[in-house]
Amino acid sequence: RNQNAFGILNVVFADGDSVSITAELPNVDQTAEISSKENDVFQIYERVERNFNRVAQYINAGALSEDSVLVELQNWSNLYWEVYNEHKNTFAAELAGNMSITLLSGWNDSLMVERAESLIGAQSRLRSNGRSVLVDYYAGTQGLDRAISFLNRIENLSTERNDIMTTQMDKIELLYDSSRTTEAAEQLKQFQEQFQDVPLAMEWAENISYDIEFLAPGSPFPDFSFVTITGDSVSNNSLEGVPYIIEITRFDNPLYQRQYDRTVAIYQIYNNFGLDIITVPVATNPVMFEAFFEERDMFWKLVQPDSFNAEELIERFNITRVPTRFLVNSDGEIIRRYIGEEYQEVVRGLQNITSSN
Repeated sequence: RNQNAFGILNVVFADGDSVSITAELPNVDQTAEISSKENDVFQIYERVERNFNRVAQYINAGALSEDSVLVELQNWSNLYWEVYNEHKNTFAAELAGNMSITLLSGWNDSLMVERAESLIGAQSRLRSNGRSVLVDYYAGTQGLDRAISFLNRIENLSTERNDIMTTQMDKIELLYDSSRTTEAAEQLKQFQEQFQDVPLAMEWAENISYDIEFLAPGSPFPDFSFVTITGDSVSNNSLEGVPYIIEITRFDNPLYQRQYDRTVAIYQIYNNFGLDIITVPVATNPVMFEAFFEERDMFWKLVQPDSFNAEELIERFNITRVPTRFLVNSDGEIIRRYIGEEYQEVVRGLQNITSSN
């Protein structure tokens, strides 16, 4: 109204599903009521989601024992599965089914696979989060070729172009992460020809093309040289013969803050195997720096904020999201890049260091 937004509503639209929306002006957000078959089920899904997120906060804070965590995950997975079974053929049911699968990953894989196959049989597709846990499972238990075969199967079943596109993206990223860069490049070329009319797809392709050429696992990590807060110099040459993690982040990033204690634990364990860590803070001022370390200790090398060209750094390391970390072995070769939540997988890469030593 008068070119000002006075309300934002999220609505599920589906073929043949009439939607009723009522609201009072000007308090649209507070008074809106949305009703239809799809939206009524979606409200059920959102209630389950809100309650689970509260439990997840306790889990992430370490407030529950390991046994209790597994019980909670099983219970919530079952609740999501109930939403799926009771409201099949709705958008919310699809979200709930995939969430149920995700919560089982890594500790009840047999039930995860069983439910995934049920979803695939009913819908001929899996959403991105569902595909991701199945790919990790097959790659970890039966090897990369089995994971690729699974993605090929999902792609062949897909009837929607967007599903085909995202499945191919998963496949290219999996090949890239597994150091099969030649195959990844070949698949990427076909992808670019097939989806050249989709701007977001081309933007993604440009990013991963750079990664495949310069930042692929097994490639030498690009040269760098930084000044630390102690005035020392750290570079790839000074770290020759030493495995290290180099992380690019903001100190006010909530995800980085949550992960910090895990980084400390990783450093304290793997420093015994020679691991070093270098933190490169971007967009950091003295107040932010002091606030972050007011109640935290510094254990590893920290680059002096604003002592480098941040834009050049972001472009050179192709940083699209923080925190981004690179694990580099003692030969200066990239083991893997970890973006955001992917950091939980870093221990797999660190096992390469311990086994080599």
